[in-house]
Amino acid sequence: MINGRYILIQIVLLFFFFGTISIKAQNIEIGMGFFSPTTEVGEVLYLYDTPNHRKNTVAEQPIDSITFKNWYGNSEIDYAPNWFAPMHQKLDYGIFYIRVKRVGRDYHELVVNEKTGKTAYIESEAGKFVSWPEFLIGMHSIEFISEGQKVYDNPMITSAGKVYERPFFRALYIVGDWIEVIIIDNEGSGEIIRRGWIHWKKDGKLLIRWSLLS
Repeated sequence: MINGRYILIQIVLLFFFFGTISIKAQNIEIGMGFFSPTTEVGEVLYLYDTPNHRKNTVAEQPIDSITFKNWYGNSEIDYAPNWFAPMHQKLDYGIFYIRVKRVGRDYHELVVNEKTGKTAYIESEAGKFVSWPEFLIGMHSIEFISEGQKVYDNPMITSAGKVYERPFFRALYIVGDWIEVIIIDNEGSGEIIRRGWIHWKKDGKLLIRWSLLS
């Protein structure tokens, strides 16, 4: 029989996970997008300090690697260096995003520790590059990071904009620094209020945060 203490622990863990996933991206340098590595069992994700751009020469030795295992039907990390702390990592939900600082032909430079800003190079063929528009379109919801941010009718027409009380959004289209969104009531009804446009970045800084799942 499951006792109350166990249930409470599970609730706390879920709150920590979903809260972290929705707020941890605030105030980061935007970079180029994300890298979603291949995580099949047996794959090895090599991390390099210096990329080798000459494919016919002896490759640089990796500084470390990440390996994967099967865990109750899902891929999970079997080994990773203790300093590895990517943007989003929840493989049992199919979530594994490492922020890309620089996109390259053969290697991408990735932020492999979001706390320290440490970077490493990973071969571009070891996964899929995901641009910011692709990433944000796939989010369950988007929110402003501070009060007073405004929603606009049209980014091409100068207007005062409107402030909504605790809104959250779902992205429809992204054009430059703007996202066309559906504005959803955040007071419990979940009703669609209207459509509008919001700024998602300015001067290389994010103006939003997101939730991947709910």
